[in-house]
Amino acid sequence: MVQRGSTAVRPHAEPLRPLSVQRKKIEPQELLVRLGVVQLLAHQQRKPVDLIMREVYGEDEALRAVYDWAVKAATAPAMATVVGWAAELVQQMNIGFMETLMPKSIYPRLSAAGLNLSFGTNGKIVVPTRALTPTIAGSFVGEGLPIPVRQGLFTSQALTPKKMAVITTWTREISEHSVPAIEGLLRNAIQEDTAISLDSVLIDSNPATTIRPAGILNGITPLTPTAGGGFNALVGDIKQISGQLLTATKGNVRTPVWLMNPQQVNSAGLVAAPGAGAFPFRDEISNGRLSGWPIIGSGTVPLGTVIAMDAADYVSVGGDAPRFELSDQATLHMEDTAPLDIVSGAAPGTPANPVKSMFQTDSIALRLILPINWTIRRPGVVSVVNGVTW
Repeated sequence: MVQRGSTAVRPHAEPLRPLSVQRKKIEPQELLVRLGVVQLLAHQQRKPVDLIMREVYGEDEALRAVYDWAVKAATAPAMATVVGWAAELVQQMNIGFMETLMPKSIYPRLSAAGLNLSFGTNGKIVVPTRALTPTIAGSFVGEGLPIPVRQGLFTSQALTPKKMAVITTWTREISEHSVPAIEGLLRNAIQEDTAISLDSVLIDSNPATTIRPAGILNGITPLTPTAGGGFNALVGDIKQISGQLLTATKGNVRTPVWLMNPQQVNSAGLVAAPGAGAFPFRDEISNGRLSGWPIIGSGTVPLGTVIAMDAADYVSVGGDAPRFELSDQATLHMEDTAPLDIVSGAAPGTPANPVKSMFQTDSIALRLILPINWTIRRPGVVSVVNGVTW
């Protein structure tokens, strides 16, 4: 500490704040984005990460902890299983990342309503469930007669890590003067693009492959929408969708939810009862429910499509946290749909096209890898109507 007259000066300390001003609470997703900014600037300016961290954010202890965890996780993955340190931090950052998708994405809200797990260091997670057919039920038995001996019927589904990944590039000149803007750009890219991409796979009807999970509508036959529009059509669709779920599950629907486009949600609230001039669903819709079931609204659900499901049977599994990596040395096949190896192994000597070197063009590549998978435990817990008329 240096004394100047009667005033004590603390080198490298953050400015003193008035007693009435509290330190701003940094959310987990903010720390995740800030870590990406620090790594990007350190890579770009060829400076130590510690120095960049202090220059941009000052002495931020929470950010320092996140960075220390990231470094440890990269060199010693087993640290992520140590209770009391990395395990809790890993969980926090994973939740924080998903919170950035919350306003627009179905996935984090559906995962919160269902069973959410983490792979950790496991290469497979087995999810057991009961079969719908009752096999171990008791029966009335006469006096002195043998009691039947039955066994339960259980099934299981194995979930292995799958991943979402993307690479984007930009020239060094573009990023040189964007220090204040980098955080916003990264946050918007994470929130908007990942939400759309993730949800588009989640609610499609494609089967599972070695690369991706099955869409929740895989194997589901859409119901016929009630014709005529207005109140009768809305009530008719509610009845047939909920009726299908209740029939398939023998009335055992535990956490029912609706998945709808926000414009469809708004339309339901504006449907008037015939002759009365009242809007029976308006108050309930304003509280985020329809016929007593919570609504998950997202623009990724096509307009006119209404999905209902028992979220208790939805199991999602993620990695510890998304992984961001930077490179100015990589050579990439600049293809957004079906990228190839730089030189094909199937046809030796055949190069991909177009190819760009980050080193030669003085550019930077950012890669995101997000481990993720999901499944539906019981059949018959998803119902859908396309082309509703209300």
